[in-house]
Amino acid sequence: MHLAIAFLAASYVLITPADTFTHGAFTHEEVQVIRDVYGPRVFFFRNDQAAYVVFDPKALAELRQILGTRPGAPPREIEKKLATATKEWIRSGVAKSLAR
Repeated sequence: MHLAIAFLAASYVLITPADTFTHGAFTHEEVQVIRDVYGPRVFFFRNDQAAYVVFDPKALAELRQILGTRPGAPPREIEKKLATATKEWIRSGVAKSLAR
């Protein structure tokens, strides 16, 4: 399956000291567990193939930029940027795969 298509259905949580952004079905308790286990600066995402965590400060800054894309940006544009970034992070090892 093409990663861009797979990522459209992905769920993610971005946790920073100041904010928490979620997409997909996460309960408050699940978000709190992610924060407790992985800390206050983490991007956790999952798709049909696996779950991943990202701690790299440069990747997290890039992610904040993607999510902060101009107001009113089409969701598909944001999803395409996320798919490109996550594919690179997986390829380069910045995204750490978790056992399911």
